[in-house]
Amino acid sequence: MDGKAVSGKVNVPDTKNWNSYTTVVVKGVKVPAGSHGLYLMLDKNGRSGYVGNFNQFRLVKTADAPATTVKRSTSSAPKVTITPGKTTSIQAEDFDSGANGVAYKDWSDTNDGGEYRKGAVDIEKSADSRGGYNVTNLKQGEWLNYTVNVSKSGTFNVDTRVAGLYGNASFHIEVDGKNVSGSMKFMNTGGFQKWATVRKSGVKIAAGKHTIRLVVDSSAGHKYAANLNWLMIS
Repeated sequence: MDGKAVSGKVNVPDTKNWNSYTTVVVKGVKVPAGSHGLYLMLDKNGRSGYVGNFNQFRLVKTADAPATTVKRSTSSAPKVTITPGKTTSIQAEDFDSGANGVAYKDWSDTNDGGEYRKGAVDIEKSADSRGGYNVTNLKQGEWLNYTVNVSKSGTFNVDTRVAGLYGNASFHIEVDGKNVSGSMKFMNTGGFQKWATVRKSGVKIAAGKHTIRLVVDSSAGHKYAANLNWLMIS
């Protein structure tokens, strides 16, 4: 953390399969208030020639939270760097910090899902294959901002992970206020926790700092348009 080892040596156990996961717990890591860089350092390959596969990390305040609860008290969004030739994942719930109408637009006043962070955006636990959280109850006219840094100009694919019941509900993606995707459909995936990926290819983004905004254009006449789990840029 911030260039200092805080865990000591942590062994990756042999789970007998690259997709059979187990949890390794490191206790007693002290984290002061403020913004920090958290790094996973891979020290040594195993006999396979690789260290292992990693799915998720959970930071739990041991004084007042059970191990199964993952809450984030701050609304700070992570810094994301996009590099041509690499794939970058942006979790939907990691939208920018700021007020309603500045960092995001949500028609409600509270997080009705009650998970992950405070604010008006509804966030719930996700049943998608990666677990974690998703933004739920998206409505027409709502939007989410994600500030990113692009290391080098390039042409990218933008994948959006969505779930919903209405094939005509739609959205678009902007970069610095410019619509770069055209109209995209949320799709009828068969349920609000049944997930599918929608891709937009050929999105050109110049090097430098940019704001990516996902805008909900239509709820197709329904109360909610869809749920959103993540964006993936490659």
